[in-house]
Amino acid sequence: MQYSRFICTLLLAALGLAVTNCSGVPPTYIAPLAAASIQRGRAATHATGPDQKTDAIQQDIAASILQAQSLIKNDVIPRLYAKDFAHLNQLLSDLQAHYANDFLRESDLYAVLTTIADLRDPKAESYFNEWVQRFSVAYPAYLARGVYYTGMGWEARGMKPFKDLKTEEIEGMKTYFQKAIRDLERALDINPHLVPCYAYLINIHMNFSPQYIIDSYKDKAFEIDPYNVTARWNYILSLTPLWGDNIAKLESFIKETIPYMTRNPKLQFIEGAAAFAKGEIKAYLEKPPKFAEAIQYYTEAISFGDHWRYYWRRGLVYIANKQYREAVSDLDKAVQMRPSDRSVHQFLVHARRRTAGS
Repeated sequence: MQYSRFICTLLLAALGLAVTNCSGVPPTYIAPLAAASIQRGRAATHATGPDQKTDAIQQDIAASILQAQSLIKNDVIPRLYAKDFAHLNQLLSDLQAHYANDFLRESDLYAVLTTIADLRDPKAESYFNEWVQRFSVAYPAYLARGVYYTGMGWEARGMKPFKDLKTEEIEGMKTYFQKAIRDLERALDINPHLVPCYAYLINIHMNFSPQYIIDSYKDKAFEIDPYNVTARWNYILSLTPLWGDNIAKLESFIKETIPYMTRNPKLQFIEGAAAFAKGEIKAYLEKPPKFAEAIQYYTEAISFGDHWRYYWRRGLVYIANKQYREAVSDLDKAVQMRPSDRSVHQFLVHARRRTAGS
């Protein structure tokens, strides 16, 4: 694969995000970096050859991911491949129990679940299946496999506009998401107080379900824990214009969230969600995109509190605006907060190479 195609694919992934809204009509999105990346990529491949350039990029990405492993404070994936299912079962049970007793312990549980969601290795499915077979009457294995299938559903879908998805990509997404839904619902059958299940079900259903279904999962989650950060954030994503809703409804939900911030300060970044959504509009929905205004909105969002997606999206717009040093700074921050997400590493490598003039 040529260097230009490689970078174009990455940029399309982040700047060409689209899904169907509730009526099934996909909104229009753009990939403003694609044409420029192709032209710059062609020039680069003349000097070094496409294969050498692509191999070097892949090596840089692998090195970035390897370096970030020290930021991941759990050994869940090595334990999975070692088939240490008893340990994993106990770990998730303990983390869920700690969270149930103290909602401020949510981040400990989600750190593990995020690592599982970001695994996205098809070969891991057999390990999760064996875990479920050995612990079929307990919820942790179903929760873990459901989270894994959620990540695989996003991987199968890709991040292209919905109208550009191939039949096999749509079917792959549906297959994995259906498996995820079955597992998450099964975990809830065993333990109906699993807020993470509702949070991931929101994340899945925002792809193809009407808002009232998403609202029902949100309501169930908040009956158990109104202070949950992940469920609130996933619900906010479903309300942003990129996913077919509107700013007014988003702003109303933010106001509803503010009273909970006193007891859970980790929710404070959500006050920046409206600015974040406006940045998305400027960067992805308006034609031509208004990158400078998007950066201002993302910066406003960050002023309310850190979230990896705020930095990631501003970093992408910095790349689009050829502000590569600023992009490196933002993407570095995003990696610190979400070290297991490969897409962040891909763009960080791209920005570093541009900064170096490569």
